[in-house]
Amino acid sequence: MPITMLTLGVMAIPVHKNYYLATKNSDSKKIEYLGQLIPVLLLGLIIGISLGSFVIDFSLIFLSIVFSSILIEKFSDEICRYLEFQKSFFGWFAIQLLRNSWPLIAITLSVFSNLSYLYASLYLSLGSLVIVFFIMIKTFDRSFLINIEVVKKVLSSALYLPLNYIPILFRQIPRLLVASILPQFAHSYQIFSQAGQLFSLIFEVTFNIPYRKAISRHPIMIFRRLRKLFLYILFACFFLSVLSFTASIFTKRLLILEVNIFLLPMLLSDAILLSILATLSSYVFWSSSIKKCLVYAGHIAVISSLVTLIFFVIYNMQIFENLLLIPVWISACSFMCVLYSYVIIGNIDRKYEGN
Repeated sequence: MPITMLTLGVMAIPVHKNYYLATKNSDSKKIEYLGQLIPVLLLGLIIGISLGSFVIDFSLIFLSIVFSSILIEKFSDEICRYLEFQKSFFGWFAIQLLRNSWPLIAITLSVFSNLSYLYASLYLSLGSLVIVFFIMIKTFDRSFLINIEVVKKVLSSALYLPLNYIPILFRQIPRLLVASILPQFAHSYQIFSQAGQLFSLIFEVTFNIPYRKAISRHPIMIFRRLRKLFLYILFACFFLSVLSFTASIFTKRLLILEVNIFLLPMLLSDAILLSILATLSSYVFWSSSIKKCLVYAGHIAVISSLVTLIFFVIYNMQIFENLLLIPVWISACSFMCVLYSYVIIGNIDRKYEGN
């Protein structure tokens, strides 16, 4: 659900940074870290439920789905991050499979059975929440502490939010646009987007998960090793997106799930481009101060706005009327932001070498 993911962006306050940067993950650090999670969870639930009630007609069922979805995603994030640092890859994959499969199963049930999408989402989200909750308790078998100092640390860490929020906006705004402006294609777009998420997951498993601890402590070293490969993938994905859009113009009757078949490769390439951007943003996060992260996020926002303006000048309002233009637009934003990220991280690299 896009509303859930947008809410999670607000909840992406990196209260974990000091815990995972510590040389030894002591019990005291873990207790402080878990204590900071509580206000973050409360904030996210308040925002998510308020946003959902504003956008969609309020109902107890919808409220339950939003509540469950937010907690599933946040619990899964924290469990997966912990498992990454422990290099427990099988457990990490199981959690990722659980968190990503239930929305797809709900859509599939609503399409191929008499069960409504609302009730399918309710049953599956509540069931998944129970499972993830017990895994969370099992993973973090510690007490937690909340006091005014903990809240102050949460507020300080919240300054990193703009940096963490940008990839989430790139991923979720198109889904909200399609659901609002082209609702007849919403289910198909969601299914194809989830397929793209699988490729994004493969990217994570290949380039991020095995090196998470190294990235947190030596991000520039990891960047040096992967920068050429990332550039090859970047241009290949952008070329695939443009080529697919061009092919779709000449194959308007080649449909799957009532949308042009070339929407699928466009969303696959878009997912990988966003994964590269998120990865480079994490390098900036682990290697820079809060002030530098805010400046970087501001520049990314300006670049995205300029790309969007160019699309408006070229296509006018067709960008919101043509389903296939939406992923091309987002891919173009990601492409330019990744190139800019290379410049920023390159500057950081040169400063490291100078020291």
